[in-house]
Amino acid sequence: MRHSHNGLTNRQVGPLGCVESSSFGDQIQCGYGQSSHDHEDLGGGEVKDSEEEDTYVNMSHDRRKHVNLTWTKRDIMGGSAPGGRGLLSQLPRLPPSEQFSTRRPSNSSVGESSVGLGSEWGLLQAQQKIRELSVTIRMKEELIRELVKTGKDAQALNRQYTRKISALEGEAEQARQEVQEAQRQLQDLEKHEKETSGVTDRTRAQECRRKIAAAQNKVQVLSQRQRDTARLALLSAQSERRVLELERSVQGMRQQQEQLQRRLRHESQQKRRLETEMQRRTHRVKVQPWRM
Repeated sequence: MRHSHNGLTNRQVGPLGCVESSSFGDQIQCGYGQSSHDHEDLGGGEVKDSEEEDTYVNMSHDRRKHVNLTWTKRDIMGGSAPGGRGLLSQLPRLPPSEQFSTRRPSNSSVGESSVGLGSEWGLLQAQQKIRELSVTIRMKEELIRELVKTGKDAQALNRQYTRKISALEGEAEQARQEVQEAQRQLQDLEKHEKETSGVTDRTRAQECRRKIAAAQNKVQVLSQRQRDTARLALLSAQSERRVLELERSVQGMRQQQEQLQRRLRHESQQKRRLETEMQRRTHRVKVQPWRM
């Protein structure tokens, strides 16, 4: 409160920079208090005092604004709020399980998942291929046993056919000799007929012709039997070759089956290793404390 030299004016500075005049009949002014009435009553000294008071009021107002802003930031960050807890610190925290679920999966986790799926698919393919090979090998082994059994029978038949072919060849040779003998006898009869002026033994000539025809027919039959027997012997040899081909095929399939079994063991080990690694990482994430 300030008193003027005449004692008639009572001026007071309010908290918001208002200048109040409480003299009899004087008006109350806010702001910078620049009315013509005050200038006329107070003079130069009072104007200077009013300017100094206005400057002080403005500085106080700016400082209060700065303090309010500073307190607001500190209160948000939790520095100057009552109890040392700011707005962020008062927010509820999620439990660790929910916090973990809100995390985005890392690239390594996604890669391991894709590798795990690929390994699982590789295992299924290898197992399916091994089953198919096992069925094929079993079928071919049964066929080989049948062919071996048939081959043994064929070998026995082949030996029989060989002996039979030899016998047929002997019979055919004998039949050819009979033909030749009958032809020679017939020629002798014809020659004797010319020498005796047409008188011949017709009975002997007809008998020679019958022997020749029978011997020729026998030679034809024996030749056909020889060809049939040789064809059966060839089938026996083909059966033996078929057995050898099947045995080589089964051997190749067994090698392929062994390769697939090694691949299956490798895929199984890789799958177990990935599962162990994923379980270890999951356990490590669950036990470690959550950090903001």
